[in-house]
Amino acid sequence: MNRNLFAACLMLICLWFGLTNAMKNPNNPPTGKTGAPGENTCAQSDCHSGGMFTGTVAISGVPDTVVANTTYTITLKNTSNAIRAGFQLTCFDNANAMCGTLTAGTGVNIGSGASGKRYARQSSPKILSNGSTSWTFTWTAPASASGNKATFYFVSLCADNNGGKTGDNVLVSSKPVVFLST
Repeated sequence: MNRNLFAACLMLICLWFGLTNAMKNPNNPPTGKTGAPGENTCAQSDCHSGGMFTGTVAISGVPDTVVANTTYTITLKNTSNAIRAGFQLTCFDNANAMCGTLTAGTGVNIGSGASGKRYARQSSPKILSNGSTSWTFTWTAPASASGNKATFYFVSLCADNNGGKTGDNVLVSSKPVVFLST
């Protein structure tokens, strides 16, 4: 009886440690945290909070007007006074459905979410150098989009590099695009 109780307690402790470590998730963070319609951010879902970092998150490489079936190289940049950073990005059309195809780049992977939605995200967080860091990946515009418009939703984590959930904050932004009429 004591052996069974000891084994059960040991299994529960291992499970608890495994789950708490998995929830930190600096590599391949959970999807659906971009602040897009119907989604939270890591700050809103209590993944990270309490940070006092300031800065901006921006994307480049995608013009305001995009051409169907064209591939764009996107760079997402965190400029802040944080020590470490991560990110997540998605693109939805006017019906809040996934728009286009994201392709991984160096230090970036693509995660799947609900309803076929896809997310570019860090494969591991980066240390900022001279107040910034960035990730590069590609997005291919679809043949058409609902309402001929789409919006990129993206966040970047500003972290204190202590491995915990507190002392971090999230930068949130978006970029609307329209499709060139043919």
